[in-house]
Amino acid sequence: MNFHPRIRRQAAATLAALGMTAGLLASGVLPASAATDITVRDARGDAHRALDITRVEVSHNRQAVRVIVTVRDFVRADSNAPVATMLGVHFDTKGNRNPNHLIKIDGMHVAAGSTWNWNRLRPNGIDPWGDWWTCVPGGWDKPFIRALPRANKVVFLAPRSCLGDRGWVRVAVQSYKPYGTRFRDDWAKGKRAYLPRIRLN
Repeated sequence: MNFHPRIRRQAAATLAALGMTAGLLASGVLPASAATDITVRDARGDAHRALDITRVEVSHNRQAVRVIVTVRDFVRADSNAPVATMLGVHFDTKGNRNPNHLIKIDGMHVAAGSTWNWNRLRPNGIDPWGDWWTCVPGGWDKPFIRALPRANKVVFLAPRSCLGDRGWVRVAVQSYKPYGTRFRDDWAKGKRAYLPRIRLN
């Protein structure tokens, strides 16, 4: 499949930041910080250590909404462990029951884009992993996801230009168990439940 040169550059930058050949590595500097809007703690020990969400922090600035997810023990996708850390952040900007945006890290893959349901991305015919390449502002040089393994954290950045002009956003955070296994996934703080609304203005 041939991709537009700009999409190829963005994809290459994202994959490089995730350390596709050497696993997920800590990299880069977070965007200019803003006061944390929400900090939520989730129960420890209710899922496998790599999937056990213990803390979620949500903040925003003029560029992006930032969601930092802490797990009990971060496990890289290339570690040969039976369970790796796989997470998704759902964004609601319309007030509907279902989210309308999703960023997820599923094994060695990254997906970011519009969705019409939980855990499903809307295909755009170009990028099978989402459609946010078209709404990223010129000069955006930050990957959507950064892993901080030593801190057991994963940082998700949702560009404001992709979320639209809404004055608020809600997020729901989950982990993904390996397909076909009996491991439990985790949600902060409840299955398909949003955290409190964040005002963006």
